[in-house]
Amino acid sequence: MVRKVTLFLLGFAFAALSNSVIAGEGVGRMAFSTEIVDREPVNNVDILSAVNNRIYFFTELLDLNGQTVTHRWIYDGQVMAEVPFNVGSNRWRVWSSKTLVPAWNGDWVVEVVNAN
Repeated sequence: MVRKVTLFLLGFAFAALSNSVIAGEGVGRMAFSTEIVDREPVNNVDILSAVNNRIYFFTELLDLNGQTVTHRWIYDGQVMAEVPFNVGSNRWRVWSSKTLVPAWNGDWVVEVVNAN
């Protein structure tokens, strides 16, 4: 399973976010958000201002109990972070985050991957 979501950072002032999803099983929902409360994203971010440069990537995983799933943050073709999660039930919600800096303008991709 591989799911990809693209984040395009346009300068430090804002980021445009879009869901470019590649087919894969096991992902019910995914969203970029400025905050996670009670295991849920508080918003679905389309614009990220310079005031709030921390972005969260939320994923609801379905029917992947017992597997390890990873959020892979990629910038300009280079893996910047990999955050693994051990899935503990058939419906499992996870999130990871990045603090974006002005030097990281350009295309970002978040991949959701498992062992397959």
